[in-house]
Amino acid sequence: MKRPDSEALRTRRHRAHNRGDHSLCRPGVCPFVDGDSAPRFEMPAESAGESVMEAVLAFIDGIPPGQDGGPQIVMARCAVKLAAAIDGGAPGLPALVKQLAEVMGHIAESQEEDGLDDVRARHHARRVALREVAQG
Repeated sequence: MKRPDSEALRTRRHRAHNRGDHSLCRPGVCPFVDGDSAPRFEMPAESAGESVMEAVLAFIDGIPPGQDGGPQIVMARCAVKLAAAIDGGAPGLPALVKQLAEVMGHIAESQEEDGLDDVRARHHARRVALREVAQG
């Protein structure tokens, strides 16, 4: 009868796996046990024309246009500035990437229509109408 792994072994296995050492990993659980090496990220060649700016612009082009000067436009401009700084190798790359991720998240959230904006707009219009009736 096979006994379950101890907590210490599971902890060592988890830490080793996170470091890229798959010698303690179990077959069927980790895809790299059978001698496959972990996938490595490689930057595309500059001649390929791929950049953070290209990806950001492609994403922004796919969202519906917001009102002029609205939050979507402001966030899109911030995303473009951050992408330019990242592509240009500006200092503080991790902070720039984090900020870009947050801005892109806000842009993605703003394009989702959940109906709440319409409800809020009708509620506000009703309050304004009631206020005018009360004052008038």
